[in-house]
Amino acid sequence: MRRFYLTLKKNKKILVYYPLAVYWSVLFVMTSLPSVKFVEKLKISDKIEHFFAYAVLGLLLTLALHMQNKFERLNSNYGFWSVVII
Repeated sequence: MRRFYLTLKKNKKILVYYPLAVYWSVLFVMTSLPSVKFVEKLKISDKIEHFFAYAVLGLLLTLALHMQNKFERLNSNYGFWSVVII
């Protein structure tokens, strides 16, 4: 696990920041378009779909805030700030 963390820390631009930017952009576009059911057979509520989509966004944002070194305030309270930003 420590090796994985060090790999993320070393390559944070490619493994943390770019996936966050791409996911956030795709999520923004997908939530701006009219509703289209991609999977009709599962019959999942749109509230549950939104919950999981934003939960993934929250995890990616929390990881990005934890990995950044520029702003100490964001780094020390990364969980709080990810909730505030989302």
